[in-house]
Amino acid sequence: RARFSTKNGLCVYRRMGDVDMPHEIVDHRLVEQAVHGQNSMKMLMIRPLDPPGARQFEVPYVETVPLNDRFKEVWCNKGWDPGPDGSTGRPHSNAGLYDAHVTAVKLQARTAKQPEVALFHQLRWGHNVLALSPPPPELEGAGDALLPIA
Repeated sequence: RARFSTKNGLCVYRRMGDVDMPHEIVDHRLVEQAVHGQNSMKMLMIRPLDPPGARQFEVPYVETVPLNDRFKEVWCNKGWDPGPDGSTGRPHSNAGLYDAHVTAVKLQARTAKQPEVALFHQLRWGHNVLALSPPPPELEGAGDALLPIA
């Protein structure tokens, strides 16, 4: 299994439980294994991004995946891409989950020191791939982003 950064402020998904909800990494630590000779285990203190102010909890690092592993799948499955007319893709039914994903992009962009729109593009479309819809209007710089040519 490939390693990924566990820097505070980055976001992850859980492998079990609420697998579509992004979680912010609040802290991390190494825990000694109870079995002699075993390596220590990395534990992450994470907080779900919805509802706002949700309680944080600790999970083993191996029970999480980085945001870029599942973001595109969740975003596409939910049908959240904005329309070419600039209409938002934010749904009424599960707006909290949509907002959590937008918040995850903002947190990760700030931590990685990248523009929000650029990070969203990487997560949603990939590197060097033409976007087929504009970025969410909630992201900083979304109004300046080039719209795809139909």
